Amino acid sequence: MTAQSFERIRASDIKPNCVPADAAFGKDSRPGLVACLNLKELSIYERYSGITEVVVTVIIALLSAAFAGICIFRMRRKNRIGSFYTEVIATRTAVSESSSEEERAAAARKIRELRDKTLELLVDEKLSADESCRICFSLSNDALHEIEAHGAQALSA
Repeated sequence: MTAQSFERIRASDIKPNCVPADAAFGKDSRPGLVACLNLKELSIYERYSGITEVVVTVIIALLSAAFAGICIFRMRRKNRIGSFYTEVIATRTAVSESSSEEERAAAARKIRELRDKTLELLVDEKLSADESCRICFSLSNDALHEIEAHGAQALSA
């Protein structure tokens, strides 16, 4: 740069985004200097691209976390109803034709308690009211009918 180029710039002309690069330093200026001095010529997309990238990344991260949370919540509900399935099946298989009347009554009472607990959790919205809940109720009703059938067979024998 020559002394003449500096003389053309007055102290009052040096403000950000105000000094045209060609007027200040001539046509021989370096491209980086010209781009820096001509910041006002950048489009809105170029000026705020960094902020936009961060905002989009944060939104994607929040959506991913919400989706993962929903999946985990559904899985916990499904696992909760699965424990009722296993208890009803275990109680049903524990009773046979050779079981005493007291054992059959205790098994029927336990299945009814499990069904009542399932209804309480359903009302409290800790279980989802979907097909798996209907299957659980059908399973408990079938188990109660089997226990009653074992009792009827034992009485007729």
